[in-house]
Amino acid sequence: MRPSFVRRWIPLAGALAIAACGSDAAAPVAMCAAAYTPSVLAHVTDSVTGTPLAQTAAGVIQDRTIVDSLRYFGPPDQMAGGGKPGTYAVTITRAGYADWKLTNVVVTPTGYCNTVNTVTLQARLVPAP
Repeated sequence: MRPSFVRRWIPLAGALAIAACGSDAAAPVAMCAAAYTPSVLAHVTDSVTGTPLAQTAAGVIQDRTIVDSLRYFGPPDQMAGGGKPGTYAVTITRAGYADWKLTNVVVTPTGYCNTVNTVTLQARLVPAP
Protein backbone atom coordinates (compact mmCIF):
# COMPACT_ATOMS: atom_id res chain seq x y z
CA MET A 1 0.00 0.00 0.00
CA ARG A 2 1.36 3.40 -0.91
CA PRO A 3 1.65 6.14 1.75
CA SER A 4 -0.56 8.52 -0.26
CA PHE A 5 -3.37 5.93 -0.16
CA VAL A 6 -3.11 5.70 3.63
CA ARG A 7 -3.07 9.49 4.04
CA ARG A 8 -6.27 9.80 1.99
CA TRP A 9 -8.34 6.93 3.42
CA ILE A 10 -7.55 6.88 7.14
CA PRO A 11 -9.23 10.29 7.80
CA LEU A 12 -12.24 9.11 5.78
CA ALA A 13 -12.51 5.93 7.84
CA GLY A 14 -12.47 7.99 11.06
CA ALA A 15 -15.22 10.27 9.75
CA LEU A 16 -17.35 7.28 8.81
CA ALA A 17 -16.93 5.76 12.27
CA ILE A 18 -18.03 9.01 13.94
CA ALA A 19 -21.02 9.35 11.59
CA ALA A 20 -22.08 5.80 12.49
CA CYS A 21 -22.71 6.94 16.05
CA GLY A 22 -25.86 8.70 14.82
CA SER A 23 -27.49 5.30 14.34
CA ASP A 24 -27.61 3.39 17.62
CA ALA A 25 -27.66 0.01 15.86
CA ALA A 26 -24.35 0.70 14.14
CA ALA A 27 -22.77 2.84 16.87
CA PRO A 28 -19.31 1.77 17.97
CA VAL A 29 -19.52 1.15 21.72
CA ALA A 30 -16.28 2.99 22.50
CA MET A 31 -17.52 6.20 20.86
CA CYS A 32 -20.86 6.30 22.68
CA ALA A 33 -19.95 4.78 26.04
CA ALA A 34 -19.56 8.16 27.77
CA ALA A 35 -22.81 9.61 26.41
CA TYR A 36 -25.45 10.10 29.13
CA THR A 37 -28.36 12.44 29.47
CA PRO A 38 -30.87 12.34 32.30
CA SER A 39 -34.52 11.63 31.52
CA VAL A 40 -35.66 14.36 33.91
CA LEU A 41 -34.03 17.52 35.21
CA ALA A 42 -36.10 19.12 37.97
CA HIS A 43 -35.61 22.64 39.34
CA VAL A 44 -36.82 22.24 42.93
CA THR A 45 -37.72 25.39 44.85
CA ASP A 46 -39.97 26.66 47.63
CA SER A 47 -43.19 27.92 45.99
CA VAL A 48 -43.36 30.99 48.25
CA THR A 49 -39.77 32.16 48.63
CA GLY A 50 -38.07 30.58 45.60
CA THR A 51 -35.40 29.09 47.88
CA PRO A 52 -33.58 26.17 46.19
CA LEU A 53 -34.45 22.83 47.84
CA ALA A 54 -32.81 20.14 45.68
CA GLN A 55 -29.97 19.42 48.10
CA THR A 56 -32.38 18.35 50.84
CA ALA A 57 -35.21 16.85 48.77
CA ALA A 58 -35.77 13.28 47.62
CA GLY A 59 -37.14 12.32 44.23
CA VAL A 60 -38.28 9.27 42.29
CA ILE A 61 -38.88 8.79 38.57
CA GLN A 62 -40.76 5.65 37.56
CA ASP A 63 -42.61 4.00 34.71
CA ARG A 64 -43.90 0.43 34.41
CA THR A 65 -40.42 -1.10 34.30
CA ILE A 66 -37.99 1.54 35.61
CA VAL A 67 -37.68 3.09 39.07
CA ASP A 68 -34.81 5.51 39.61
CA SER A 69 -33.90 8.15 42.15
CA LEU A 70 -33.61 11.79 41.29
CA ARG A 71 -30.30 12.97 42.69
CA TYR A 72 -28.87 16.38 43.48
CA PHE A 73 -27.30 17.51 40.19
CA GLY A 74 -25.13 20.53 40.91
CA PRO A 75 -26.76 23.94 41.27
CA PRO A 76 -28.74 24.06 44.54
CA ASP A 77 -32.10 23.81 42.76
CA GLN A 78 -31.41 20.86 40.40
CA MET A 79 -32.16 17.15 40.68
CA ALA A 80 -31.78 14.68 37.81
CA GLY A 81 -32.24 11.00 37.07
CA GLY A 82 -33.25 8.35 34.64
CA GLY A 83 -31.59 8.04 31.27
CA LYS A 84 -34.03 5.94 29.29
CA PRO A 85 -37.01 6.91 27.12
CA GLY A 86 -40.46 6.25 28.59
CA THR A 87 -43.54 7.76 30.18
CA TYR A 88 -42.81 8.56 33.79
CA ALA A 89 -44.40 9.63 37.04
CA VAL A 90 -42.16 12.00 39.00
CA THR A 91 -42.46 12.51 42.76
CA ILE A 92 -40.40 14.92 44.85
CA THR A 93 -40.61 15.06 48.64
CA ARG A 94 -39.07 17.12 51.39
CA ALA A 95 -39.83 17.37 55.10
CA GLY A 96 -42.08 20.35 55.83
CA TYR A 97 -43.57 20.39 52.30
CA ALA A 98 -46.46 18.72 50.49
CA ASP A 99 -45.33 16.03 48.03
CA TRP A 100 -44.96 17.28 44.45
CA LYS A 101 -46.14 14.84 41.76
CA LEU A 102 -46.40 14.91 37.99
CA THR A 103 -47.54 12.03 35.79
CA ASN A 104 -47.32 11.34 32.06
CA VAL A 105 -43.87 12.88 31.66
CA VAL A 106 -42.88 11.65 28.18
CA VAL A 107 -39.15 11.23 27.53
CA THR A 108 -38.16 10.55 23.91
CA PRO A 109 -34.92 9.13 22.49
CA THR A 110 -32.58 11.39 20.52
CA GLY A 111 -31.54 8.61 18.13
CA TYR A 112 -27.92 9.31 19.02
CA CYS A 113 -25.82 7.04 21.22
CA ASN A 114 -28.77 5.83 23.35
CA THR A 115 -29.36 9.31 24.79
CA VAL A 116 -32.70 10.99 25.49
CA ASN A 117 -34.26 14.42 25.14
CA THR A 118 -34.17 15.57 28.75
CA VAL A 119 -37.47 16.90 30.09
CA THR A 120 -37.02 19.94 32.35
CA LEU A 121 -39.55 20.41 35.16
CA GLN A 122 -40.24 23.23 37.60
CA ALA A 123 -41.09 21.63 40.95
CA ARG A 124 -42.32 24.36 43.26
CA LEU A 125 -42.89 22.71 46.62
CA VAL A 126 -45.71 24.08 48.76
CA PRO A 127 -44.93 24.44 52.49
CA ALA A 128 -47.05 22.13 54.65
CA PRO A 129 -49.52 23.91 56.94
